[in-house]
Amino acid sequence: MSLYEIKHRHTGALLWSGDAPTMRDAVEAAVKSRANLADANLAGANLADANLAYANLAGAYLARANLAGAATGSLRGYGWACLSSANGPRLRYGCEEHALADWTPELITRLCARHTSYDDAMPAALTALVAFCREVVR
Repeated sequence: MSLYEIKHRHTGALLWSGDAPTMRDAVEAAVKSRANLADANLAGANLADANLAYANLAGAYLARANLAGAATGSLRGYGWACLSSANGPRLRYGCEEHALADWTPELITRLCARHTSYDDAMPAALTALVAFCREVVR
């Protein structure tokens, strides 16, 4: 095991540290501990198939990071993650998480009606995100 430190990409402030066998395991441990990894410097990290569900990676520096099997980002002010799981691919957007296959036009319509902060452009944005995740996470 090695000591890993995850630092803020701009200030260098320590966001999380701990012992782990790999950087991927360190990031998963940080996420599990609910560390806020917004603006984390994860450049070059091998995060292939990492479980990043519920991770706050908004603004994280991920240049050269291997995200095979896991993709994250921010869309219209909400964080998202497309993940491979034992039960198949999943998509988390904001507070909603569903199997990727369940992200149908009907679900998107219901979510947009339920979340009053969503504007008229949100259905098209979510549809594009779902299409992207279907290509990236299998």
